[in-house]
This record gives sequence, C-alpha cells and structure tokens, in this order.
Amino acid sequence: VLSPPVNVAAYMNPTKEMLDKGKSLYDMNCASCHGAEGKGDGVAGVSLNPKPRNFHDLNGWTNGTSLTMMYKTLHEGITNRGMASYANLPPEDRLNMIMYIRTFAQYPPITQIQLDSIDSQYSLTKGVKQPNQIPVKMAKDKILQEYSAIEARLVKMNEAISASNDSGAVMFKNISKDRFRSLNLLVSDTSWINNKARFVNIIENGAVNHSFKTKALYTLNENKINVLYNYLRNLYLNTR
Repeated sequence: VLSPPVNVAAYMNPTKEMLDKGKSLYDMNCASCHGAEGKGDGVAGVSLNPKPRNFHDLNGWTNGTSLTMMYKTLHEGITNRGMASYANLPPEDRLNMIMYIRTFAQYPPITQIQLDSIDSQYSLTKGVKQPNQIPVKMAKDKILQEYSAIEARLVKMNEAISASNDSGAVMFKNISKDRFRSLNLLVSDTSWINNKARFVNIIENGAVNHSFKTKALYTLNENKINVLYNYLRNLYLNTR
C-alpha cells in the first residue's frame, strides 16, 4: 500500500499554509525539547545531555543544516543524542516541520538537487510504501485483543500507584489530572520506554488534553524527572 504522493517540487517555495502546518506540528512534537522559539530551552531539555538543538545556531549540527540532512534527521532520528525518529509522521508533515524550523535562522537555500535527492531516496512523489492492509474483521479482532491487554495493564499500574508511597508514585499522583487517562497515554505509546526525552514530550502533550496538570509539570526539575521516569519505566516493565 502506498501513501499519497507528495509534491516535493512545491517546497522550493514554501507557502504560508505549509509554514502554518509546520508550526502546528512543531508545537506538538518539538517545542517541549527545543522550546517554543526554537532556542533549545524547552522544559524537556532540562533533563537532556547533550542539550536540545538551538535552531538559531547553525554550527555543529550532527547531520548538517541542508534540507536533505534535516529530512534525514527527522526520518532516522539521532539516538545517541536523544533525538527521536519521526518516521511515524507522513512525509508531508516532516517537510512542513522543516519549513517552519528554517524560519528561525538563515538556513542554506533549498535547491532542486536537494529536492531530487530526497525524492529519489524516499520515493515521495511516488508514494511511500506502508504495511499491507488486513481484512476489516481481523483488524477489529486484533484491536480488541490489544485493547484488552492495554486495559488490564492500566488497571494493574493504577492499583500499584494507588498503593505506593514511593516518591515516583507520589509525584505521578501530584501531576496527573486523571490518573487512568494519564497512564493510558504512556501505555498506548511505549516509544518513551528507552527515551526519556520522548517521555517528557508525552506528558507535556498530555497537559494539552487535560491528562496532566500544566502548573505541576513546571515544578519538575531534572532530578524529579529522572525519579518519575525511572519509577514509571520500572512499573511498566514489571506489570503484566
């Protein structure tokens, strides 16, 4: 199955609509680490070493600042620097994010060679291959099975937190608006298990949908984030 093709050539001169979409995606996926203004000063960045990239400074980038290399970074991530892959996002979303990030500084000009290189490597104008579909009934059955397993885990984790006076458990109770809903965010997206930055990103986004208390999150310093992360990670891994 192929995803919808992307008009790669249009990114030679990005439109306001592309930039607006890119800003929305940036705010949702990047601002917690890189900061609302791209200065590398997001709340999640407090606990990271090395610190998140300052998009206003074009020096010392691991993969470089060209459009080609920025797309590579979003597609593959940079695991040894805590930068998650965003290959789960549609190619068009990744390009829109890059277009918005480029507004923070005077980035190298976009060239036709770069666009052709991205298109050739990732087959964007032809559509990106996605996993094969399965029959609807089978899909429904699998979803029900997965949901049952998730629900059972949520109940066990909630019970463990309720009964615990561990500092991590107490901290989680203090920052959560709706404990079951908060846990659901973490159980449904396990990309945080080995990525602390992703963990912080998830709980900060959870403040948007009222699963976590925004003011309480701002009381978390690096040490508290480490305690909370290690507690929830161990709880998840030891709950079956």
